[in-house]
Amino acid sequence: MTMSMAPESEPSRSKESAINNRIDADVAGWLETLRSADTSELPAHPSLLFFRHASIEMAIRASFIAAVDVVGFTHKVPHRRTELFRGLAVNDGELVPLMNLDGLLAFPPQTTEKDRVPRLVVVESSSSGGRWSMIVDMVHGVDMCDPETWRDPSETDACIEHIVPGEHGPARLLDCDRLSRLAEGAFQ
Repeated sequence: MTMSMAPESEPSRSKESAINNRIDADVAGWLETLRSADTSELPAHPSLLFFRHASIEMAIRASFIAAVDVVGFTHKVPHRRTELFRGLAVNDGELVPLMNLDGLLAFPPQTTEKDRVPRLVVVESSSSGGRWSMIVDMVHGVDMCDPETWRDPSETDACIEHIVPGEHGPARLLDCDRLSRLAEGAFQ
């Protein structure tokens, strides 16, 4: 009896999948290293996750990040979609509320970026312990940033704490507690 093998997937898809897996493993490794108790050789600077969304460089304190993942299945919730709440995203087999970052930050409708590599970023609120997620255009990685290099933002936005230097230019450091309160308010 002759057995036929399934056709191989397209080389570009397998290459893209391998790159996605490597990036995901890198980010997970960075987060684990920066959160571990045995980081005495590292300077006492906060770890930040740097990313780009709507052509704007941003950052979030790594201590608020529960996961960074490829964008998988998302589900709409009937009669519950608002400007802030997009539905539910799947992360590690669990459903997590999916928020619209553009709505949370009151951005105008975004244009599609040419080099977009969307990632699901799962945030854990420090105040309530609840999780929510957002889709960003590109994650650059986790890096430590000296607070003495931070400056106050020129625009007044309650969700932006500081402007911080990043490898890809100045980034807006987002206030995750404020974003989490806005996300929680979307359900009331």
